[in-house]
Amino acid sequence: MADPSGRSAPGEINSLLIWQQPHPMYFAEVEYRSFPNDTTLKAWDAILIATADFMSSYAWFNETTGVYDLGPPMYPASENTNPNATVNPAFELAYWRFGLDVAIRWKERQSLEVPAEWIQVRDNLAPLPVADDAYAIYEGIPNMWKNTTVQDHPALSAIYGLLPPPSSGPPLNLTIVQNTADKIRDLWDLNDCWGWDFPMLASK
Repeated sequence: MADPSGRSAPGEINSLLIWQQPHPMYFAEVEYRSFPNDTTLKAWDAILIATADFMSSYAWFNETTGVYDLGPPMYPASENTNPNATVNPAFELAYWRFGLDVAIRWKERQSLEVPAEWIQVRDNLAPLPVADDAYAIYEGIPNMWKNTTVQDHPALSAIYGLLPPPSSGPPLNLTIVQNTADKIRDLWDLNDCWGWDFPMLASK
């Protein structure tokens, strides 16, 4: 998060939050649905280039696993994990793929060359982490459904609801999606939710 001048906004975690990065892709795609023309494509092009360039440069290639990882350090949307241990958060991985999909499609709609790095990262992102047959906040999280990680924003619900099914890569496992929704319903501390948590849950 930043203020209008580009400085880090107040808050100790803001500089380590990454989940907002694909927002421009979401907004651009929504506008294109209503106005599918060259004016829309050109208006968003520079913004999407800069965003996709950052997203592809932020992901780092893990030579051990052969995939691109997100973090550490970082905070997931739920803002309540150890940033130095948080790697490959499920919602952020799904949103990263969505964002790069949109950026790639944006270039294709204009018959322009797609940067190879965007495709390389998108096609080799780490898989969404799973714990107890449901999506996990991040890869390797201990006791996913038995500690304070079931507090704050339930962003796992946004993987299939806020976001559409992925248009590239492996499809979502809908059994795991349903298991995740069931666990959020049964185990999440909804008394600790607020604001946009509720419309996000409703979209699921």
